[in-house]
Amino acid sequence: MIFTLLYMFVLLIFVSSIGGFVFYKLSYKFLLPKTLSSILGGVVTLLLGYQITMLFVVYSLLYGILIALALYIWFVAISSKN
Repeated sequence: MIFTLLYMFVLLIFVSSIGGFVFYKLSYKFLLPKTLSSILGGVVTLLLGYQITMLFVVYSLLYGILIALALYIWFVAISSKN
């Protein structure tokens, strides 16, 4: 049971942060300014994390949303350096 919860925690973190980052890249490339794209990418990260948490109905996964948001910010910071 603990390995399943750990797997869902890691899945939540990576799926939501990468989903938000892909949204950021696509919206910045095609239609929106950089600041608005980064904010909307963070919102998409939060929404994806919340949806995954509610899908599995495990409220202890809510802490993973904060980690996913931090990982998304790290992705944006690394991509802006290049």
